Amino acid sequence: NNYGPHHALRDLELNYHMGREGIRPETVRGVYYQFIDDHTRRAAFPAIPGEPRYVLDDGKLRFDGVVPDSFFHSRLAIFLERSRIYPKIRNRLAGRAFERAADYNWRLSLAILEEIDRICRERYGVKLNVIYRDESPLFLKWLSERDAPHFLVRDALGEGWRRNMALYAIYDGHPSPYANLLVGRLVARPLEGSGEAGEGPAAQAGEITTRDN
Repeated sequence: NNYGPHHALRDLELNYHMGREGIRPETVRGVYYQFIDDHTRRAAFPAIPGEPRYVLDDGKLRFDGVVPDSFFHSRLAIFLERSRIYPKIRNRLAGRAFERAADYNWRLSLAILEEIDRICRERYGVKLNVIYRDESPLFLKWLSERDAPHFLVRDALGEGWRRNMALYAIYDGHPSPYANLLVGRLVARPLEGSGEAGEGPAAQAGEITTRDN
């Protein structure tokens, strides 16, 4: 399970995604990650015991250990995070602090994604495909400047999808099966009639690693 890009990066660094049987690098044809703006907070302020922590030292990404384990902390954190009310209260109370740290949070998350992309290119010879749900101008600019495919959820669901959340989201805000189906069709569209491996997004089919929010 991944809670943000920091989890996905640690999975790659420790080869957790390989599974018992392992994945042969030559069989990996595409890596996909779905990003939401809240991942910037999650990456910058990991709170659940065992979560990996990354920091920027003079602009360079560095692994900084994991959140200390505690029986009480673990049970309490899991209970609170799964509630409907606590995340809303937490976000409202901490909103100003997050806003003050927003620039660092974004730089950290982008650095993590760039490191994921570097590992994917060097280890598997594929680029990181990003699926993006929100509309941050900063992140949209970053996506447009990358030499890699990306997919916007709004292109799958339509510009007014947020006005009909009952159709596109379940009770806690996660995508509904219908929304996932539409996004899946968007991602699959360039794969239809794909050519040889390594010839752009249409060729990056085959064994795919996905990460949701």
